[in-house]
Amino acid sequence: MLDLTTQVVTRKGETHCVSASWNHPRDIALAQFAPLVQATLQLLK
Repeated sequence: MLDLTTQVVTRKGETHCVSASWNHPRDIALAQFAPLVQATLQLLK
């Protein structure tokens, strides 16, 4: 299991807490998971 949690402050000064989890019996696909989280964070800026 992999959890990524971060705080994002938008250009407007709004603060958001973003948490993303990968829970799968196979190996963690960080190369696939990280870009999805990064794209989500970019949407909040």
